[in-house]
Amino acid sequence: MELEKYNRVRKRLKEHLDEALQNPKIHDWFMIAVNGSYNYNMDTPQSDIDSKLLVIPSLEQLVNGKSLNYLHCMSDNGEHVEVKDIRHYFATMLKQNINFVETLYAQVWIVNPVYMRLFHYLFEMRDVISGCNPIATIHCIQGTAHQKYKQMLQSSPARAAEIENYGFDRKSLHHLVRCVFFGKYYMEGTSYQECLQNNDVPNIRRMIMNLKTTTVLNKEYAINIAEDMLTGFDKKVDSYLTTIKPFQKDFSALAADVKDFLDTLAFEIIKQSIAKEYNG
Repeated sequence: MELEKYNRVRKRLKEHLDEALQNPKIHDWFMIAVNGSYNYNMDTPQSDIDSKLLVIPSLEQLVNGKSLNYLHCMSDNGEHVEVKDIRHYFATMLKQNINFVETLYAQVWIVNPVYMRLFHYLFEMRDVISGCNPIATIHCIQGTAHQKYKQMLQSSPARAAEIENYGFDRKSLHHLVRCVFFGKYYMEGTSYQECLQNNDVPNIRRMIMNLKTTTVLNKEYAINIAEDMLTGFDKKVDSYLTTIKPFQKDFSALAADVKDFLDTLAFEIIKQSIAKEYNG
């Protein structure tokens, strides 16, 4: 990411952080990271800057079994700050949900300096975390692609204007195709970061970006594109799973080790936060 864009996004992340932390229920925070198109190198000058804010529970919240997981909309332009308890974040990331794993490869983040040492442990383990369960990863990508196909044709407040104008939602089609190419490269052994960012395939990236802005596709052609891509992708997934399922026990063992690491990391973060709260 070029320096000018990096500085602009980082400045906006700081604004997200400052506004979100006004919630008195937030006891402490670990990091905030940009989310979405900026992590895929598919942002445009009009792209919103959305983020994930990882917060740390207080002792009272731990005792009461409470956690903070909600969506904060910025007061000035409605950009989203997804507030996540770090316990929930780590647990969901273990399911290999791309929307959570991508945070490990965010293009821009701000880390609470108090926890910088612990953040580095997480950062250094990101390739192990993102690769610990390829079966779950590919199922997640496949499920997301099929979900985007349904959303492409289903009206909602966010998609109503698109569907009225074009008969389908261009952004959903764009995400569907992005997921298919992510899965394709992932199954070929490409690194998680490269699968996300498409740095080595600029023509593919340009084509995917054009899908959410083009006005020449009609509904029938868009459906044909989506169905053809999903059919081919599903066949590749079936073949891929056949080759890696014999190693499922190995993946399960690695995933268990990753869970232990994340549980320990969450414990250390929370312990340090509580000690800071009560010891000053």
